[in-house]
Amino acid sequence: MLLEQAIKVIVPPTVPEGILAENWGEYRKTLISAFANEEYGVTPPPPSEVRASFMEDNHFYDDWCGKAKHTIVKLSFDTPNGEFGFRTDLTFPLSEKPVPVIVYIAFTPYPHGGFCPMEEVLDHGFGVASFYYEDVTADCDDHFESGIAALYPRNGKNAWGKIGMWAFAASRVMDYLLTLPQVNHEQIFVLGHSRLGKTALWCAAQDLRFCGVASNAAGCSGDAISRVKKGEHIADICSRFPFWFCENYQKYAGHENLLPFDQHQ
Repeated sequence: MLLEQAIKVIVPPTVPEGILAENWGEYRKTLISAFANEEYGVTPPPPSEVRASFMEDNHFYDDWCGKAKHTIVKLSFDTPNGEFGFRTDLTFPLSEKPVPVIVYIAFTPYPHGGFCPMEEVLDHGFGVASFYYEDVTADCDDHFESGIAALYPRNGKNAWGKIGMWAFAASRVMDYLLTLPQVNHEQIFVLGHSRLGKTALWCAAQDLRFCGVASNAAGCSGDAISRVKKGEHIADICSRFPFWFCENYQKYAGHENLLPFDQHQ
């Protein structure tokens, strides 16, 4: 049997000519379904509530002349197999009005981390809500046994990969931020670099509460096209990081022309 016949895909409908707001919604749902079932995996429903317990750290930014307040929050929620929680660092500029906030999916456990110009961000009036991605689930092929990965059932070849899990955590940070009066709820962004750039894109594509996404160097399977390209291909990324994606994605290794979408979408 030809591979083309063996692969069952969800083909998005033709983009309406001169696409308008009234016909974008249904087309978007079809695209999200295709990306979920064929690349990142299907995201479980959100929890009914997100709980927060926190402690304040008033000394974290003493060197910054009291321009910011830093709070450590543990966000917790129920899963099909028990409670799960992860640390989130909130760093907000001192302000008399609600501030825009960047949800930063970080490679390091602390918000400065070497990758985030925190002081410059604060000086521009933005807050940062950051979390360390491996507090959610380990970035390795651990057979989905670490962190949140162990708490959700894995059913079928479209079960979510770890990019989906990290994106899910970013949306739980959003849940909490929407309860805070010091946050401008209309101006919450999500940010990530490299594999976490892919995560930020997938998070914002699914969660329309984010007003924008900053994706830095997301590359292959992020914001770089997959078809007719040079550089890294699906076969390369799936050979090294298959656990980032659902199992279905591996069937497109070397067969990018069969994808029912491309990353620019």
